Amino acid sequence: MLSLRSVTFILLPFLALPSFITTSDDPFLDKIAALLNNWTSKLPQEKVYLHLDKPYYAVGDTIWFKAYVTIGSRHQLSALSGALYADLINERDSVEKTIKLPVTTGMAMGDFILSDTLKEGNYRIRAYTQWMRNAGEDYYFDRTFSVGNAFSNEVVAKVDYQYKTVGGKPVVIALLNYTDDEGKPLAGKEVKYEIKANQKVIGSEKAKTDANGNISIDIINDQKSDLKGAYIQTSIQTEGKKKISKSFPIKAALSQSDVQFFPESGNLVNGISSRLAFKAVGIDGTGVAVKGTITDHTNQEVASFESQHAGMGTFNLKPEAGKTYKAKIVYPDGSITTLSLPKAGDDGYVLAVYNNRDDDSLLVRVNASAKQYQTISLVAQSGGEMIYASQVKITHASHT
Repeated sequence: MLSLRSVTFILLPFLALPSFITTSDDPFLDKIAALLNNWTSKLPQEKVYLHLDKPYYAVGDTIWFKAYVTIGSRHQLSALSGALYADLINERDSVEKTIKLPVTTGMAMGDFILSDTLKEGNYRIRAYTQWMRNAGEDYYFDRTFSVGNAFSNEVVAKVDYQYKTVGGKPVVIALLNYTDDEGKPLAGKEVKYEIKANQKVIGSEKAKTDANGNISIDIINDQKSDLKGAYIQTSIQTEGKKKISKSFPIKAALSQSDVQFFPESGNLVNGISSRLAFKAVGIDGTGVAVKGTITDHTNQEVASFESQHAGMGTFNLKPEAGKTYKAKIVYPDGSITTLSLPKAGDDGYVLAVYNNRDDDSLLVRVNASAKQYQTISLVAQSGGEMIYASQVKITHASHT
């Protein structure tokens, strides 16, 4: 975190951040340090981690787990909360069961019994303390796991989702695939399906699987909220005339792949090279591999990018005054989307952080748009704890 006494910024040379707080004679910086320390001491942040006994389960199993409640930047076992809450959540985002466990010296133990009435599918365990609810769900423990049914394992069903617009209306396309337990497609099989939302059937049809065991279901999504928690209930008949039911949640929360760009300092500044991170997320909530180019308002290419992991990556861009920039994004299926990059400002600063792995330190560089020299205040935090605070004298302006 960087605190500034002036709206004017210039270049800050490389700094190594030590693991202690530097004292200062600056009353403003001392006040900031006191406020941050007071905030951390009065509002400590808890986190929860659950150690589950298995990565996946079957209907009728018992989920055993041990919980660890930590606090602060050093993740010490917490003595703040005396109770832990854990929710078992189904694919339709409904809570199947909630348990309250006593926390002793920052630890707790508990279990969920997966009753025989549960349907197979993907479930979640969410864990938190009452104190954590003040900060929102970002710090909750949340893990997804699969629950199978031994009686229906002779049919393996998978679903994938696509999105398109038909007649100006968004349509979610569910692509269902059926195979036997050996991976052979169940071709020519009749599938009956119902689309259910808010405990009501909003559509039902029959379809036959193709040679690869696939069927396609188009679902019109006039209002995204209408399909929240909705699911597809299907029934298919095996060679032995046994009917197997499968259910699939409808992933309609994200109507299409979403790509966002994040300048490292929060803002782009004209004339200063910045590192931008990006993240591409598909309609199923997972990362999408993308690549593309950055062009200015004259359609001149100025940068290119490609995701490195889970739809994420970085690239550098030096915006210029009077120009705007767009990203041409290419998805794995060949489709293309164009998005505008965040607008760059004429004044401001750009902060870059580099991890020096050789001596366990950080290198920080601040480039600024100002032409006059200035003294700035530099404050660094880790997990809410202030680890560095000092005045820094700027000796020359940025020319990057």
